[in-house]
This record gives sequence, structure tokens and C-alpha cells, in this order.
Amino acid sequence: MITPEIHKTVAAPDIGGHVLFVSDQMPHICGDNGHFRVSDGISTWLVIVTEEALAVTATGTETSFERLIRFINVYRSMAEAALAQHQDVNGTIWIFEKDVRDFGRLKLPASYSVVGN
Repeated sequence: MITPEIHKTVAAPDIGGHVLFVSDQMPHICGDNGHFRVSDGISTWLVIVTEEALAVTATGTETSFERLIRFINVYRSMAEAALAQHQDVNGTIWIFEKDVRDFGRLKLPASYSVVGN
């Protein structure tokens, strides 16, 4: 079982005014998409990672939920970048397959692998 401590993160460097932390609320799969909440300490946003974005994040036999948990800090960083570009809509930040592919072109730690890059 995954404990809430796994979901607490150290914030990434500020890239546009918001440093986001993953909420203590348990990430989950709703339909085929991954959902988790992030906060900057004042506001809270729902991050939705599409099924396609989850699938393209890495190869292997992991379930979407396992992938959501494993790469949650990558998705959090992507949410920070989206927020810096005012791409949130009504408190929701969407992460699409294209976002993962574009983000994968940036220099990521060796432990991250984006399919198709």
C-alpha cells in the first residue's frame, strides 16, 4: 500500500511564480485519466493527466496508477510550467500526450524515460 508520505514532495525551483507541492490527497485514476491535486500554499489546482499522456511517459507493464505515482513529480513540474503560461482552466491543469513529449525533450534525470523521444 502506498502511504501519503510518498506523495509529499520537495518543490522544484520556481519557474514562473508558482512553486507547487503535491497535495496530501491521494492521487487516483478517474475513468482513464490520472488525477491529483497541487498547491502553492494559497491556491489548489486539480491536475488531470490523460490516459495517452500516462501511456507515453514510459515503457513497461506498469498500470496507469503506478505510472502516475512513479512520475508524479514530473507531472507536477509540467503543471508548474502550464501554470506559468496561464494554461489552467477553472482550477484545472490538463497534461496531454503532446505535453509529455515536449517535456521529454528537455533535459530530464536519467531515471525518467519518455516513450518516443
